[in-house]
Amino acid sequence: MNRWKKTYTITEHFNVTNASTENILSKEPLEDKPWYKRISFKPFLGMFYVFITSFCILFTSVIVKKLTYVSPGQLSMIRNLGVLAFSLPIAVLKTKDVLGPRKHWFMLFMRSFLGSTALYLNLMAYRFLPLAVASIIMSSVPALVMITARLYLKEPCGLTSSLALVVTIIGVLVSIRLPEIISDPESLIESNSTYYIGLGCSFSCIIILSMTFVSLRKMLDVHFSTILVYFGVIGAIENAVLIHFMSFYSIPRCGWDALLMMMMGVFGFGGHCFLTMAFQVEEAGLVSVMKSSSDIVVSIVLQVIFFDLIPDFYDIGGALLVIMSVSIIGFRKWLINLPKDHHLRKTLRCLML
Repeated sequence: MNRWKKTYTITEHFNVTNASTENILSKEPLEDKPWYKRISFKPFLGMFYVFITSFCILFTSVIVKKLTYVSPGQLSMIRNLGVLAFSLPIAVLKTKDVLGPRKHWFMLFMRSFLGSTALYLNLMAYRFLPLAVASIIMSSVPALVMITARLYLKEPCGLTSSLALVVTIIGVLVSIRLPEIISDPESLIESNSTYYIGLGCSFSCIIILSMTFVSLRKMLDVHFSTILVYFGVIGAIENAVLIHFMSFYSIPRCGWDALLMMMMGVFGFGGHCFLTMAFQVEEAGLVSVMKSSSDIVVSIVLQVIFFDLIPDFYDIGGALLVIMSVSIIGFRKWLINLPKDHHLRKTLRCLML
């Protein structure tokens, strides 16, 4: 047994000790590091992912408004095919069964059907409405999800959430210029006859999206790539049927338009991926708040850059009200998830009502 034992001399022991001590002393103190190395960017990672998601999704809306001779159904089908092309390899590599668990097949089909319908209505709304107005209406989805979750999942809805919902409704009504519609509806119809079509599509879209988000809570054990595969296949078939009966196919007039049409699929898949990564590094409530806020801000910036439309009082007022109400909803969810003995729960207990 003794031949297997390794003996160390006193010199070797001190050499190991001195080497480890030198490594510790050689580390650069925190004060001597540059400022960008002393800051931890991990808390801002979720915000960065959400911002990229908003840019990808809203850039597809800019393409819809630029390619006016191409029907929203055709662009929606291209986006669905792009999502399918990029998500199918991920589903094959990451999942054992691309079709997902058998018990979720019906929910996957319904979610994909509703999601593709909402996407078609979303693009229709962006086609007929200003970019900022459509984004403000779409950003009210978290408040509507709260109502749907109360009806179908029996989730509690307190006083704070109800007040935030009322503020959201007021913000949306301000953004769609309800005072002008009530005072002189005929002038608005004459100046922009498709305005009401865009409003109908946007409100239908957020109702369907709220049901889609509630259905996702029942499929937590399904990989996101499987959901996107269903979304791509069913959405492409649905949009092909809609184009056949309600619209027509258009050929790109130039190479630049063909590139923009292909970018619909790329940016559509990128928006889904970055949103998934945001949910992985940050809480769902905070992600929904950040996405609603960033959607409004990014839409106003893109509207100014690409369409030279300066936001007016209605746009800014409605945007601030919606951002405030959605922030209250997200902050309330964050407070509820804190430990019961946390001091913020006692200090801000009025927001938990």
